[in-house]
Amino acid sequence: MSDKDQTPRSPATRVSVNGDKIKYIRESKVLTQLYVANYLGVTTDTVSRWENGRYPTVKWENVEKLAEALEIDPDELLDSGTADSGAKPPRGETANRKTMQPSKPGLPLKLFIALVLSAIFALLAGIVYLNRSANRITEISATRFLPEHIAPGQPFPVVVRVVSGGDEPFTFIMEEKLPEKFTVIRGLPEVASIDPQSNTVKWISNSRHSPFFLAYLVQTPADLQSAATISFTGRIKADNAPRFEQKVLGDSLLAISNYHWVDTDSDGVIDDEEILTAFSSADVLQDLGVDMDLIRKIWSAGGYGWDEKTGQYRIGKQKEGTDED
Repeated sequence: MSDKDQTPRSPATRVSVNGDKIKYIRESKVLTQLYVANYLGVTTDTVSRWENGRYPTVKWENVEKLAEALEIDPDELLDSGTADSGAKPPRGETANRKTMQPSKPGLPLKLFIALVLSAIFALLAGIVYLNRSANRITEISATRFLPEHIAPGQPFPVVVRVVSGGDEPFTFIMEEKLPEKFTVIRGLPEVASIDPQSNTVKWISNSRHSPFFLAYLVQTPADLQSAATISFTGRIKADNAPRFEQKVLGDSLLAISNYHWVDTDSDGVIDDEEILTAFSSADVLQDLGVDMDLIRKIWSAGGYGWDEKTGQYRIGKQKEGTDED
């Protein structure tokens, strides 16, 4: 065992990875950046930056997950400066290797027959698997999680939990019909299509794990009135399912008020429990574009209010009679 293998690594340890090797192995296994991103729970931009070397170091826990997605040993992805049997040869070396290798004699007849038979058995096994897959109908369900309320003109996150009935990888299409004038700012995974006529947003994605979490950030119209209630509807379709049969379950109603969506009890304060709940998903929220600094400032100040004129929050404890709701 090498000294590198004996070095303990914590999940937070940052290591250098070989971006060219990551890209080569991923493409050789016919995997997309979207698939790898969904498997790890990161964005496709993150995967692209790993492959392009724009992130000089990566957390060890992400290297382990990446290796699991690519079905290789994590150490094969490290930028050790040594050659690897599974890596792409550097430019200019391929031709030299070919000229240096001695010519191989023809295969013995028995070995040739064995290889042919193995190929035939593999083909038959593949046909049986495809037939079984064609007859399989994936059971799938989706549950939506909405905040209790949102202020006019303010963005808020929506999370959907997708669960497959089986242990096999699954692909699905999900659509959400947004309230009138509401728009999606960004989705994880990225939005596949938007129909402006019906204000319907669609995703297509796949996952090797259940449950799978889909998230998106929604912009609220500024002209909404407090005390109004708006609703969301959606549906989901799995691969090999005959049609859209499953409605998106869970939260469907959202109240319009002058409180921040993290302030779940509407008391004009983001307390410790509320900010801990929000920051437990800080990576996803930041990737969506949620203003985490604003949440932190409101929590630190011990209170906030709503300014009707500017349509923004006033940070700091509010005097009685100054906070309009």
